Amino acid sequence: MSDVFSTNNEGCKIAELDEIAMILMGISDNMFSSPSVSVSSRGTYFLQGESITASENTIKSIDFCCQRGYFADAFTLARKYRDDVIQYVFVAQVVENMQRLDDEEFKKLYGTELTVENLIQAVELEMSMLAAGTRKSAADLAVELWVYDMLEEEKYFKERKQYFDTSKYLAQLVKDENIKQLNEIYLKDIWTKTDRILNNYVHGNGRKYIMDNYSLYGNYQERKQKLIETVRNITSIFISILSVALPNKIQSSDYRDDMEFGITPREGCQYWVMPMIVEFMDEYFPKIHPDLLQFLEENNKYGMKMLMADYAK
Repeated sequence: MSDVFSTNNEGCKIAELDEIAMILMGISDNMFSSPSVSVSSRGTYFLQGESITASENTIKSIDFCCQRGYFADAFTLARKYRDDVIQYVFVAQVVENMQRLDDEEFKKLYGTELTVENLIQAVELEMSMLAAGTRKSAADLAVELWVYDMLEEEKYFKERKQYFDTSKYLAQLVKDENIKQLNEIYLKDIWTKTDRILNNYVHGNGRKYIMDNYSLYGNYQERKQKLIETVRNITSIFISILSVALPNKIQSSDYRDDMEFGITPREGCQYWVMPMIVEFMDEYFPKIHPDLLQFLEENNKYGMKMLMADYAK
């Protein structure tokens, strides 16, 4: 077993894939530091970074296949990677946005005076509401089935069919007006291009997509570059949607580090993004659309700083 853990801690051999694996590791660390909490009659579940760590390991599997020239397998795994990370954003956003007490309801119940007792009562009431499920939508309840490993049961076929497919995740995510704009203006072309490539491999849409598992079939470097570009595009889509839906998941650790060491946080550091993500976005996002980064900077709800220029001041 120790050999398995040792191997899992190894990075990718292909530098471009290792860069992506490291980004996923950073996002996963953030998710472990600030988990989303699902509360239902089945209990409380902390949605942490396990899903993204699993996707990091999928990148390592892609790296393994790519080194050996098993490109049909590598692209099929890339499809899994795409589906899993978009599923994560969908699930986490649903959990984060489950209806709780709003400001008006709080005022009606407790007035305008904030006390420790009021806050404790409000939290207890919210937990009771979430456990009872009286305010949960059909999507909320379907996500709960996923969280508690019940979605696979035959009696939940309707929920699987309605919500659990990558096209369904996107359909739910674009109900957010900012994500809708992000998709329609900036990501639609790259999504369509990437989706076509992945489907060709998964469904074997031509002899060449099967033959691509022969290490000596075609030009290795060209196929490797196509794979890297596809995985990089998937990662760009994921980071873009995550930046709007859950921007705190790409936050740098500076603010937490300062608080943990008992020092006054540096001015504005709560808005900083992980440096490796800033560098990745700065290099690749302008190739998707010249205004993509500016859109993300202006339309993430926490005011996170997406532009490299923000860090040059």
